Amino acid sequence: PGEATVEATVVGTDGMTFSERLVLTVSGSATEIASSGEMPRVHSSATEGDDRDKVLIPITARDANGNAARMPTNAAATVRGIDRAIVPSSSLTSEVICTDDETRLRCNVEIVVTAAPSSALKSGAYTATVSGSNIGSTDVDFAVGGPAETVTLDVPATADLPGLAGSFTATAAVADMAGVPVADGTWVTFRTTAASSGTASAIVTRPPLSDHDENADTAAIRRTKTKNGVAEATVTVVGNGIAILTATAGDKTSNEPIDTRVTAIETPVDGPKLRFETPDETAATGTLATWTSSAAGDAREALEQVADASVVWLWNGVEWIRWGMTAEGTPIPGSSPTPFVILANDRIWFAD
Repeated sequence: PGEATVEATVVGTDGMTFSERLVLTVSGSATEIASSGEMPRVHSSATEGDDRDKVLIPITARDANGNAARMPTNAAATVRGIDRAIVPSSSLTSEVICTDDETRLRCNVEIVVTAAPSSALKSGAYTATVSGSNIGSTDVDFAVGGPAETVTLDVPATADLPGLAGSFTATAAVADMAGVPVADGTWVTFRTTAASSGTASAIVTRPPLSDHDENADTAAIRRTKTKNGVAEATVTVVGNGIAILTATAGDKTSNEPIDTRVTAIETPVDGPKLRFETPDETAATGTLATWTSSAAGDAREALEQVADASVVWLWNGVEWIRWGMTAEGTPIPGSSPTPFVILANDRIWFAD
């Protein structure tokens, strides 16, 4: 066993030579089995067609010199569960499957849960021992989780939330009745709603995990799968208010408030300077009125709701912006080119 080099040289009639070298690995008989990869999680009583009821754990065979070797055809897996008791074959199936039948170098322990809900496997840690004749055995670990019972949301403290247009990661930890993380691939739906009426001041954007359900995605809903009992989603601050973030797994739900009133938009206490230039270039002053919007809209709609007001101001987090019309129906100098957007819970100011 070891490496061998094979070299062939072809000499043409014109004297040109061409050489090619190939390094071969020669294996002896398998003497040990090794496993690799993270510990996967499987559902304790998944229904037919549920992809959470199956796990594949990579295993490899090696000879006495550490070279890759063929997996013995009689390699088998015995599963032990809680208290190291052997799991009855009626509860699950487990076998060694080699995807390359010719060389038997790429193999997995395939574990499929076949238990009915009335005889579900207990949640917890399990071990599959893989062995064969004249070969050392190896243990491969996996975990069994039951249906979702608790969902725990984790979001930053209010003081740590980002400002307007900033994003943060929210995580949902999902566990079964025994406190064991649920099976990998359990769907978790994230969504945001406004604490009162209007549009939410934070929205759920695409999760950082690539494994998500694009068909269920909307501007406020994202659906993604768990890994090791945890699912993640990105939340973006889009306004000034309180949003409610909800995570749902199965029929279990958890809620957390997201208060963006401080971080998103900080309005100076004294408001804008109530002076603006009129079309005839004379200065004018007006009285101050303030109002907190209850729903999304724009500056034109806001002015239409306030009698005797001709200009509306908004602190966008960087500077004061304004929009207004003169009595003649022309834009007040310095106005935004178009009526600016007002989000729910924005604090806006009016002047006559």
